[in-house]
Amino acid sequence: MNKLKLKTQIIVLEPYKGRSKYEFFTKIKKGDVIEIYTFIRPIGRGSHSGLYATQVVMKNLTQPELEDFSDSITKISNYLEKMQFTEINENS
Repeated sequence: MNKLKLKTQIIVLEPYKGRSKYEFFTKIKKGDVIEIYTFIRPIGRGSHSGLYATQVVMKNLTQPELEDFSDSITKISNYLEKMQFTEINENS
């Protein structure tokens, strides 16, 4: 099965405002371009018949030396709530 990649890019207007132990968030600067993506694929099952969380990856295109950050869609959403950004429209 081919994997379909869903992605978007954002430009950071105000860096992450919060505490984080992750270098990815502490090093984000105003003007950074960040790509956020996930793959559409069958979900797996964990122990106790639970489902694995959908993993989302954040990649800083402006600072490629930073390691990509990956977490669940819920946690990524929580991190994004502590930043100001605008989505880049690829069609314009």
